[in-house]
Amino acid sequence: MMEQLSMELTLQNLLNFLTDHCICVFTTENQMSVYQLYGNLYEKFPIKDKELIASGFPRVSDFMDDYYKITADLYHHQRNFLGYQIDDDYSGYLDIKERLERERDLISSPKEYKRNYYSLFNMTAAGFFFIGKPTGENITIGTFDKCNNMYLKKIYENIICIYLMLERYLGFFPQITLQVYMSDADRILFLQDKENEQGYDYSKQERSGLTKRDSFFQNMRIPRQNWNDIHVDYIYYPLKEKYHL
Repeated sequence: MMEQLSMELTLQNLLNFLTDHCICVFTTENQMSVYQLYGNLYEKFPIKDKELIASGFPRVSDFMDDYYKITADLYHHQRNFLGYQIDDDYSGYLDIKERLERERDLISSPKEYKRNYYSLFNMTAAGFFFIGKPTGENITIGTFDKCNNMYLKKIYENIICIYLMLERYLGFFPQITLQVYMSDADRILFLQDKENEQGYDYSKQERSGLTKRDSFFQNMRIPRQNWNDIHVDYIYYPLKEKYHL
């Protein structure tokens, strides 16, 4: 893409390109990287009620709540663990963080917790990243199968939680394409076959009548009419051979 834009391939141009196109390849739950990612999304994505938020109008915002929480985490880490002298006072965000954590502690179901409180921190920790800015309601997300152990549960539970997170942040259900980069062609065929296998309802001890793919959507209580909002592409990409890793 940089070549198509006639950009010289330098480190600074690469970093600018990644930022401008919201391409995030952080794969660790680092407070600074997630904080920067929230800032990038605020600038590049159609965040719900952005004009009201920018005007200072008091408005409940899931996006800003999570943004304030990661800001508080970063402030606490830099000041108390790294010993940084920080001129700006973000201590007020600690109250927001504590309120959110009290609310979340009231939810006992791990599934409901993920449905309602999955954040960019969780997305990054799971190894998922944005590939480019939204095009209308279309958003592309990627992940690498770094250890050749990708499985459907990780793919679908995370991408469905990301889908619900983006609905909270944007105010609409996006159309998501997930690109799963894998170095094992046989593993790709295996996962594609698994998607289309008939699922099993263990509580009723019978076939569920759904494919394994569709079972994930049902288990997460996604309305059936939204099941096709998420499309998964498995892409053969022999990373180790290509770069002699």
